Amino acid sequence: MTIRELVLKVHSRCDLACDHCYVYEHADQSWRRTPPLMAERTVRQVALRLAEYAHEQRLPSVAVVLHGGEPLLAGPARLRSICAELTGALAPATRLDLSVHTNGVRLNRAHLSVFEEFGVKVGISLDGDRAANDRHRLDHRGRSSYDRVRRGIELLRLPEYRHLFQGLLCTVDVAGDPVVVHDALTALEPPLVDYLLPHATWDVPPPPGRAGASTPYADWLLRVFDRWDGQGRQVPVRTFDSILSTLRGGPALAEALGLPPGGIAVVETDGTITRSDSLKIAYDGAPATGYDVFRNSFTEFARGTRDPGPVRSAESAESAESAESAESIHGADGTDGLRSNATTETAGPAQPLSAPAGVSETCRRCRVLADCGGGLYAHRYRTGRGFDNPSVYCADLRALIEGIAERITERALAPAVTSAGELGRARLRLDRALLADVNTALAGDASWDEAWRLLVRLDADGRTAPHLDTVVTHPYLRPSLLDSWDGRADLPRFMAVAAAAALRAGVEATLRWDQPDPLVHLPTLGTVRLSGAGRVEFRLGADGFRVGGAPQPGAPGASPPVLREWRPLASLPCGDGRALTIDDADPFRDCFPAAVTPPLGPGPLDAFRDRLATAYGLLDEREPGWRDGANASTATTLTPLAAGSGLHLGTCGSGALGVAIDVEPEDFARELPRLGRRARLTALREVVDLHLPGSPAERLLDLASEHIGAAARSSPDAAPARLLAGRVLGELSGLPPRELTENGAYLAEELRAEWTALRD
Repeated sequence: MTIRELVLKVHSRCDLACDHCYVYEHADQSWRRTPPLMAERTVRQVALRLAEYAHEQRLPSVAVVLHGGEPLLAGPARLRSICAELTGALAPATRLDLSVHTNGVRLNRAHLSVFEEFGVKVGISLDGDRAANDRHRLDHRGRSSYDRVRRGIELLRLPEYRHLFQGLLCTVDVAGDPVVVHDALTALEPPLVDYLLPHATWDVPPPPGRAGASTPYADWLLRVFDRWDGQGRQVPVRTFDSILSTLRGGPALAEALGLPPGGIAVVETDGTITRSDSLKIAYDGAPATGYDVFRNSFTEFARGTRDPGPVRSAESAESAESAESAESIHGADGTDGLRSNATTETAGPAQPLSAPAGVSETCRRCRVLADCGGGLYAHRYRTGRGFDNPSVYCADLRALIEGIAERITERALAPAVTSAGELGRARLRLDRALLADVNTALAGDASWDEAWRLLVRLDADGRTAPHLDTVVTHPYLRPSLLDSWDGRADLPRFMAVAAAAALRAGVEATLRWDQPDPLVHLPTLGTVRLSGAGRVEFRLGADGFRVGGAPQPGAPGASPPVLREWRPLASLPCGDGRALTIDDADPFRDCFPAAVTPPLGPGPLDAFRDRLATAYGLLDEREPGWRDGANASTATTLTPLAAGSGLHLGTCGSGALGVAIDVEPEDFARELPRLGRRARLTALREVVDLHLPGSPAERLLDLASEHIGAAARSSPDAAPARLLAGRVLGELSGLPPRELTENGAYLAEELRAEWTALRD
């Protein structure tokens, strides 16, 4: 494991007496043996060890969460000293992301001044409205904490501190009204809400829900999901966002759900290094490792090279990678992507912390494993079996994931499934929607605002709109468009998009922007080489374009960039009045499982084009009308790949086809129909739902299409492929009807008709 987040227990006591607290109210009582306040020498040693680790691992950033107990009990002056020590030690080695997780009771301007000075993000625990919060979050005298927490939050919402607000964390209590709780939290306009299941194990089960409810926590959260979804998902909810991501094949965004996203280390006030705090609910000593910052480095901790002592088989604290720092609002980046099949060790030393946590046999057989990951590691514990169990919330997690999957699945038959033209138009609508997101991200920049006005003008004219569509649907633009979902947009890239659209349309326009490097690639058209980076001016018109340097703000006398070379892309007439683009230069074209070639010289480019022309000619000769088939290749852009690499679809969009520079026309003609089938399925999945997310139907549709495509070719493999297709179609028919939408059912019937025709 690589440590990405350090939970620093600056104070081990708390001014609240929450009855669901994992630190004080569960099996592990190690807090009684630690000093209330972390000593200055301990802070210095933590900072030193962490800086060493960041330097050794070359980490671009390290997250440190100031935690407790209640960290604000340390006081503003001491917190400032801790932040200064960490910042001073880590600044030469990496970027430090500081945050604090607090109950908010004591939060005041003195604290916020410190947090403002060091950029400390603030996450606050609040369980909803007053009634929900005060069922569990009372002080040691039994008094409400609600008004005091709200005062702290209102301070944090002031304009001068708003940028420090990290989010709210809510522990679910099914006794409360979920809609009331959610509305109370979102009314505070937090940048994030995280709902956590109350900590529980098989030995100490969670509080029961209403009588007769088999999945009370899923029922509660699904009501919140419906409210959140109905309101337009205005506030990110980490639990829901993680499930939505994994259901669509993306990464887990929360450590309590999905696959383990990263490493966490905890340092207690006495300097001991432990695994995640949530393990405290299992048994006394569960998080302990035997490491401390005075005797051990974080590298030792991460690698598990030092045996901290015997570990009981039933109480093996194997890996902290899937255990959540449950009171930390600090988000994980979800980039690890491991799917573990490791099993629990029965004896021996503590397991290396780099080993992914094992999941039970029950979990391995479960269809939602990729989405729940077996649940929070601590929630799997049972005396006698250790952590080799499903989560105590297993039924709830499955019901929650399947409930969300059902809610986000559109079942009605879409025209895109029955018509290739409608599929193309649906994909265009998607790309246009993404371009609108780009405008949201870039609006306010003077250069972009001018470009956007140009794009709107092109779109409003029926003569120029098709040229805009050609550029927007260029497959190598898709990765940049998708970045806009996260609010990121590459200004120079999209200025070049606007320039390309205007140039294709032959309209007059002038665009100026700061170009960070000498190469400007105009999608679908070619590459401009400038004399250098700087502020560039493109003057576009019906007769082409001219490039000149624009005034350099803040750099009087600097030489503006000028045009050095224009290299247009080649094209390939494809016999139906269209031409395919041969793109060997786009900086985003490297989206194939084989290496792309560098830009080709005139000789190799002509030879490549001749091979492709011959290959398409073979297809036209052998299968007249193949272009009109439902599964015909819709590639608009061909990119040369390294010799011997064959044909491949790009991951950036179904319109991209990678072709080996030395492809044999016979091989191309044989393989293109197979890839056309695969590209259609890829394109359909971009715009319609064929099945429930995560359903076995996804794999079966792919296999059936592949086998039928192979059976349609005259080769020795045709007969076995027909048999395999029949078996797969049988499996598909045996799935519960709800697995397929009307779109998927239509596609399955289409495949069955193809198979029947081949068999007959």
